[in-house]
Amino acid sequence: TENRHLQVRRADELVLDLPALNVDLVVLLGRIQVTAAAWVCCAQHGIPVTLLSRLGRFYGRFEPRAVARRGILAAQFIANQEGSLDLSL
Repeated sequence: TENRHLQVRRADELVLDLPALNVDLVVLLGRIQVTAAAWVCCAQHGIPVTLLSRLGRFYGRFEPRAVARRGILAAQFIANQEGSLDLSL
Protein backbone atom coordinates (compact mmCIF):
# COMPACT_ATOMS: atom_id res chain seq x y z
CA THR A 1 0.00 0.00 0.00
CA GLU A 2 1.29 3.42 -0.95
CA ASN A 3 -0.53 6.72 -0.57
CA ARG A 4 -3.83 5.00 0.25
CA HIS A 5 -3.57 2.62 -2.68
CA LEU A 6 -3.70 -1.15 -2.52
CA GLN A 7 -1.13 -2.86 -4.68
CA VAL A 8 -0.74 -6.41 -5.92
CA ARG A 9 2.80 -7.52 -6.69
CA ARG A 10 4.20 -10.74 -8.08
CA ALA A 11 7.87 -10.99 -7.17
CA ASP A 12 8.98 -7.36 -7.70
CA GLU A 13 6.52 -6.68 -10.52
CA LEU A 14 3.54 -4.39 -9.86
CA VAL A 15 0.45 -6.21 -11.19
CA LEU A 16 -2.35 -3.97 -9.91
CA ASP A 17 -2.58 -0.58 -8.19
CA LEU A 18 -5.99 0.67 -7.01
CA PRO A 19 -7.05 3.58 -4.81
CA ALA A 20 -8.48 2.11 -1.60
CA LEU A 21 -11.64 4.20 -2.09
CA ASN A 22 -12.38 2.12 -5.21
CA VAL A 23 -12.08 -1.22 -3.41
CA ASP A 24 -15.16 -2.83 -1.84
CA LEU A 25 -13.72 -6.25 -0.97
CA VAL A 26 -10.42 -8.13 -1.08
CA VAL A 27 -10.34 -11.91 -1.61
CA LEU A 28 -7.03 -13.63 -0.89
CA LEU A 29 -6.68 -16.95 -2.67
CA GLY A 30 -3.88 -19.40 -1.95
CA ARG A 31 -0.45 -18.82 -0.48
CA ILE A 32 0.08 -15.07 -0.45
CA GLN A 33 1.67 -12.48 1.78
CA VAL A 34 -0.02 -9.30 2.96
CA THR A 35 1.86 -6.41 4.51
CA ALA A 36 0.80 -4.88 7.79
CA ALA A 37 0.34 -1.60 5.92
CA ALA A 38 -2.18 -3.28 3.57
CA TRP A 39 -4.16 -4.67 6.54
CA VAL A 40 -4.22 -1.22 8.14
CA CYS A 41 -5.31 0.38 4.86
CA CYS A 42 -8.19 -2.11 4.59
CA ALA A 43 -9.16 -1.45 8.21
CA GLN A 44 -9.08 2.33 7.77
CA HIS A 45 -11.21 2.18 4.62
CA GLY A 46 -13.66 -0.45 5.88
CA ILE A 47 -12.60 -3.03 3.31
CA PRO A 48 -13.41 -6.63 4.32
CA VAL A 49 -10.85 -9.31 3.47
CA THR A 50 -11.77 -12.95 2.81
CA LEU A 51 -9.12 -15.69 3.05
CA LEU A 52 -9.46 -18.82 0.90
CA SER A 53 -7.21 -21.79 0.17
CA ARG A 54 -5.89 -22.15 -3.38
CA LEU A 55 -8.80 -24.55 -3.97
CA GLY A 56 -11.34 -22.05 -2.61
CA ARG A 57 -11.83 -23.48 0.89
CA PHE A 58 -12.95 -20.74 3.28
CA TYR A 59 -10.45 -19.96 6.05
CA GLY A 60 -11.88 -16.79 7.50
CA ARG A 61 -12.84 -13.19 7.05
CA PHE A 62 -11.49 -9.90 8.35
CA GLU A 63 -14.41 -7.51 8.83
CA PRO A 64 -13.31 -4.00 9.89
CA ARG A 65 -15.71 -1.61 11.54
CA ALA A 66 -18.01 0.23 9.16
CA VAL A 67 -16.39 3.34 7.78
CA ALA A 68 -18.58 6.06 6.31
CA ARG A 69 -17.08 7.27 3.09
CA ARG A 70 -18.10 10.84 3.76
CA GLY A 71 -16.87 12.33 0.51
CA ILE A 72 -18.70 9.78 -1.61
CA LEU A 73 -21.86 9.97 0.50
CA ALA A 74 -21.84 13.78 0.38
CA ALA A 75 -21.44 13.77 -3.41
CA GLN A 76 -24.32 11.30 -3.75
CA PHE A 77 -26.51 13.43 -1.48
CA ILE A 78 -25.76 16.60 -3.45
CA ALA A 79 -26.37 14.85 -6.78
CA ASN A 80 -29.68 13.53 -5.47
CA GLN A 81 -30.72 17.00 -4.26
CA GLU A 82 -29.91 18.43 -7.68
CA GLY A 83 -32.03 15.74 -9.32
CA SER A 84 -29.11 14.26 -11.24
CA LEU A 85 -29.15 10.96 -9.36
CA ASP A 86 -31.98 8.48 -9.86
CA LEU A 87 -32.34 6.33 -6.72
CA SER A 88 -35.48 4.50 -7.85
CA LEU A 89 -35.43 0.72 -8.17
